[in-house]
Amino acid sequence: MYQENEKYLTKTEKLCFENLLKNIDIKTDITIQKIADETSVSTTTIFRMIKNLGYESFRDFRYDLLYLKREKFSNKYDYKKDALSAISESLAETAKLLSEVDIDPIVDKIINAKRVMVCGSGMNNYIGRILEVKLNLCNIDTKYREDSWLMYLESSNLTKDDVVIILSKTGETKSLIDIVKNIKLNGVSVIYIGEVGYSTIGDLADFKIAVAKVEEEGIDMDSRLQEHFAINLLTKKITDRIQAAK
Repeated sequence: MYQENEKYLTKTEKLCFENLLKNIDIKTDITIQKIADETSVSTTTIFRMIKNLGYESFRDFRYDLLYLKREKFSNKYDYKKDALSAISESLAETAKLLSEVDIDPIVDKIINAKRVMVCGSGMNNYIGRILEVKLNLCNIDTKYREDSWLMYLESSNLTKDDVVIILSKTGETKSLIDIVKNIKLNGVSVIYIGEVGYSTIGDLADFKIAVAKVEEEGIDMDSRLQEHFAINLLTKKITDRIQAAK
């Protein structure tokens, strides 16, 4: 996102942003105040810089910044050490993101839904199947379909009493965007599980469970470990709620 909006930065904001990319050690606990202190500007300037870059929240900016710096400078580390640290760091980022999610309204929606449909594609297929099994074990009527056309047809029959859970790494999968736009016309509640930052599906969804961004290139395909982490948390919260009600 920042590439498209960098031209809107003032001279001071641009210097701050360049300093962030080049010099400052960005960690998951970074705050606006820490950035302001490191760049010797006011917090107002940092707020304005983030908005001018096109971000709605500091959280989205922070994790895009973490991902960008990791992608840009990862080659200077030993490959084995970097792989281990990257996995540990991304899991830590996901844990922090999940701790910031207001999970109770999401749990309420799923437990009280008449029907739940899980939609995903590609590498998210096995995550979708796992989520389908786990929710059905909780006596929640849940279906997962791998075929995008079948997903579209079946989701068209859903109503405001139903819930759709969308699994998409980037939130930009066209077939899933079409499904979300279609079901929103019927008042269906949409829960999106995917990477932190702006996305079309995330913007359309009623609820979002964000996970850390993970680089994926060529044969180095992401295992969707972050999404697996998220559905484990979600189903654990659901089973805890059901057990507490007994």
